[in-house]
Amino acid sequence: MESARGHGYAAEAVEQLVEIARRAGVTTIRADTELDNIASSVTLQRAGFHQVGADSELLHYETNIVR
Repeated sequence: MESARGHGYAAEAVEQLVEIARRAGVTTIRADTELDNIASSVTLQRAGFHQVGADSELLHYETNIVR
């Protein structure tokens, strides 16, 4: 949705999901985004994910949750 862009909603959602996962005992989270989806890549990086790979369609990200 165009009107929701730039307000940090996606970043906030990712951060909350990471927190829920941490509380549930998850130690690693993986995420993928399409190669040309710069906004999603930036959102994941801001939430502490780092790129761990790529293929012809996707960038692969991962974060390790500290307890």
